[in-house]
Amino acid sequence: MDDSTHASRFTAEQLATLALPPARNPAARDVILRVEELLGRDEIPASELAEAWERHNAEVVKGFPTRGGSFTFDQVPWIAWPDWLYIPRGADSHQYWVSAAPAGHRYALAWTAPPSNTSNKASAADGKLFTTAQLPAEAPASDPSSESGVGIVYSPTPSLSVVEFAPDVDMRGTLRTALEFFPTLAAGGVEVHAEVLLCAWHVIPGGFDLLRFTSRTVTSTGLRDQSHGAARHQFADSFSGGALSASFLVQRGHTYLFGVVCRVTVTSSLTSNSGGPLTGVPNSQLVVYGSVNTDVPQMSLRTSIVYIP
Repeated sequence: MDDSTHASRFTAEQLATLALPPARNPAARDVILRVEELLGRDEIPASELAEAWERHNAEVVKGFPTRGGSFTFDQVPWIAWPDWLYIPRGADSHQYWVSAAPAGHRYALAWTAPPSNTSNKASAADGKLFTTAQLPAEAPASDPSSESGVGIVYSPTPSLSVVEFAPDVDMRGTLRTALEFFPTLAAGGVEVHAEVLLCAWHVIPGGFDLLRFTSRTVTSTGLRDQSHGAARHQFADSFSGGALSASFLVQRGHTYLFGVVCRVTVTSSLTSNSGGPLTGVPNSQLVVYGSVNTDVPQMSLRTSIVYIP
């Protein structure tokens, strides 16, 4: 067969695209050395590694033949997005990894409770929560509580397995107690505490069915009565690298919502000094509340045990 017959079907410009990259490419060599230097570090800045990979793609990988078109890093298993990592819906995935985050590895849902507490905020876009609860002067013996949460959706592959849910959580807030309504006397006391909960629900038609949850108290005022002076307790705490985690048994064929919830609770046993209802105390003299800002920058969900593949 005369190969020139086939060659005549293409222009000189088209045939020129068949030229292979030079055997020695100084720019490509520099990029490879840069990537090797970054991978050799104990800690790798995500932005620097992402920039190096972009240059690697432009200088080194552009000539790689692939069956479906241009080469992408998602085709390399150890460069593809980690299957255990979940990030906020609006986050820049290159701040976490060199490849883009799949839609299923971004936060799916955010919520607050109860609906009557309109001060609470929750966002799946940035993973930020605001939670507050206050003891109302008109109901000084009540136990108000409120929650804000953010979560991810997961469908397991093994028939029966255990997953470990470990979010990174940063919390900061204020707990306040002031019972300054003398000469009115009261018995009992109040307590404000803030906690973080790791929860799992079955996703069912029309809603969610709670599977299990674990709770960790982050801070508390302790029990305070009328003999204590006014107090303002400010706090900050962080959990990362598995410091806050919980294990859950999951089954293939089910879909689960895993969530981080911040809850603020006020408990009160206040009564009048005779044991009856405490009345006539204005809000300005009974100040008992907690407010917490919570940031959940990422969540980890790893299969730790496979009972039935």
